[in-house]
Amino acid sequence: MQMLGSRRLIANSSCLRYLRAAVLITVIGLPCVGCDPDEDAPLRIGVSPWPGHAFVYLAQELGYFEEEGCEVRLLSFSSLADAQRAYFRNQLHGMYGTNVELLQACAIKGHQPCAVHVTDYSYGGDVILADPAIHSVNELRGRRVGCEPGSVSMYVLMHALADHDMTLDDVHIVWCDQHEQQRQFAAGELAAVVAYPPVSHAICQESSAYPLYCTRHMPGQVMNLLFVQAAAAHEREDDLAGLIRAFDRAVAFAAENPDEAARLMAPHLLMKPESVREFIEHELRMIALAEQQAYLEGGLLEDVLAESAETLLSSGHLPTEVDVTACLRPGPARLAIAPRPQQTDSLAGMPATAAAAAARGVPADLPLTPPIP
Repeated sequence: MQMLGSRRLIANSSCLRYLRAAVLITVIGLPCVGCDPDEDAPLRIGVSPWPGHAFVYLAQELGYFEEEGCEVRLLSFSSLADAQRAYFRNQLHGMYGTNVELLQACAIKGHQPCAVHVTDYSYGGDVILADPAIHSVNELRGRRVGCEPGSVSMYVLMHALADHDMTLDDVHIVWCDQHEQQRQFAAGELAAVVAYPPVSHAICQESSAYPLYCTRHMPGQVMNLLFVQAAAAHEREDDLAGLIRAFDRAVAFAAENPDEAARLMAPHLLMKPESVREFIEHELRMIALAEQQAYLEGGLLEDVLAESAETLLSSGHLPTEVDVTACLRPGPARLAIAPRPQQTDSLAGMPATAAAAAARGVPADLPLTPPIP
């Protein structure tokens, strides 16, 4: 695998100043409300819109958390940046994100995050959408491109530009969140945006945006995963193993019942059920429980993290080198795979259907996630 970092990906100074300011605001500029989650309380896990992560909502609605005996509370966020902010403020034990967010968290002093579950990799889901008059990445030279600061979107843009012998210096980057990108693109203020669902789907529905580049051009380079504080990975291993098993069961349920699964997941993604199903079938690749060892212990994720770190470091978007081997904690996944004693509680054998959610008095078609205090 060719190292992208060798292609001289150097960001312009204004972009770097914006990014560094954003990181400082996120990490030290905000009040530390709700810090240090109670070790005995349910695991607080942040989730932002991404169809591959929405299986955790499906697991919750089907009653799999209870069946697996895991104490988990899901907290919904409108963007990866919002989830990161809560994580940095110690309001979360962990969050679902990508290899980029994991590396950025590792680079922040005082945080020791580690990946415990690799959920999927983007295969077209992260995309650069352009004005319909633009049909090549080369045509972005000197144009305004919307991108989330310090996010996986930036990483995708760097790959796209490098594949066309360009760098971030060759475009005018407008740092803004996904929803602001949507507004500015609709207003004609941006030539292109780097987006992912649900915003990418909304942009395509309301305009004739042209897809210039997507993660099919860089398969396996944008990994989606669950990372948690090192202390949580050690002290809450049983809960994490139960969460991983519940997630894997939800993926299996969706394979057998794709329409029902899409219906239950859609409200959490602000997408139509048919769009959710199409996305899962064509724009990402799920990673099964049986494959976790290959990623967390066999070097597959470590290789991706090493290349990602080199790329981000060489471009100035990672403040320090990261020991990628310290980012991996295979214990919970290993425990999830291990054979378990026969369940004897009253939930054993409960049908894995939406009726489980209804039995708890919760409408199956509504999000279950409570707002963060």
